[in-house]
Amino acid sequence: METVHLHGMADRGPSQLSGGQQQRVALARSIVFKPSVLLMDEPLGALDRKLRDSMQLEVRRIHREVGSTVIFVTHDQEEALALSDRIAAFCDGRIEQIGTGRELYESPASIFIATFLGESTLIAGKVRSDGRGSLVEGAAKVRVNGSLPDGSAGVVMVRPERLRLEAAGAVSTAAEQNAVEVTVLNEMYLGSSRRLGVLLPDGTTGLVREPASTASAVRAGDRAVLRWPVKDGVLLVADPAVEAVSASPAS
Repeated sequence: METVHLHGMADRGPSQLSGGQQQRVALARSIVFKPSVLLMDEPLGALDRKLRDSMQLEVRRIHREVGSTVIFVTHDQEEALALSDRIAAFCDGRIEQIGTGRELYESPASIFIATFLGESTLIAGKVRSDGRGSLVEGAAKVRVNGSLPDGSAGVVMVRPERLRLEAAGAVSTAAEQNAVEVTVLNEMYLGSSRRLGVLLPDGTTGLVREPASTASAVRAGDRAVLRWPVKDGVLLVADPAVEAVSASPAS
């Protein structure tokens, strides 16, 4: 009871405990015998956002204090990133990628991982090597580090927070930058950031997330230039089955 911060509540019934306290009781029952491996199957799924965030901190604290290996099953991508030392991402019953949260987020092994774990903007085309890296040429032509066989179908994945929007016609002198003309479809103010949907040259949509303090002046309906450093793109093998699900048509 001390470990889960429920000192003095041993005599209370379930109806006298809050949702968070009930979850702590469940944790106490699972760790009382000090198991070497503890399986938690979506234990926080029924809690509201604020309480879930608080319980995530509790789970990490208890894990450190008890020392058990915890296998934590979740469909919440942010929860997986917040809690895990290593993540095993499954697709159709098989492991798609294993690694740290940073590895899966910044270096996804497939389009499925790129679109499942966090948001992403995808630009598809044929891959061509030019001695300085790879070009992916489709409705837009972009440069990316990495390589695939010439002529193969590839996708450049960029995370929304790595993208920057500028007014159409803006001139940039930054080296090793990609630039693609887009139309801003919508914008959403989220307090600390602004989320914008953009129409890409191939008719699919992308996402941009800007810090509110440095947000661009573009608005919904504007033509704009989408920029990002070459190093921030990830070259992936195109998977038509996944692309059909993840690439939303413009409306």
